[in-house]
Amino acid sequence: MQYRNQLRRPVNPVADKARYPTTPGPWKESGLVRGSAEVHGEEFIGCVSMMAQYVYDRFGKFPGTAPSVVLLTHLQAHHLDLEFYDRFFTEGAYLRTHAEHMARWHGENAKTGT
Repeated sequence: MQYRNQLRRPVNPVADKARYPTTPGPWKESGLVRGSAEVHGEEFIGCVSMMAQYVYDRFGKFPGTAPSVVLLTHLQAHHLDLEFYDRFFTEGAYLRTHAEHMARWHGENAKTGT
């Protein structure tokens, strides 16, 4: 029960990041992206905090109905828009396997896919 009261305490790490546009990020224009993040108001933060407290009170843990640590197998079933990542993100935003996927699986001259 040591964490019970902390669920009601407004915590908003996204708002904290928005207040610090000089914090590094993966974008080429990280300051612009971080500085444009919308900061949630106190009413929204209070609502989320109240719902989190309800879940904790009802189930005795948070999250309530799922194990605290869940490992799922993921399958990525889409093609990355490499030109988008090259334009807006710093180098390393995707793996070499992503860069080579279209040519390897869809032909030598394939650049984009759907």
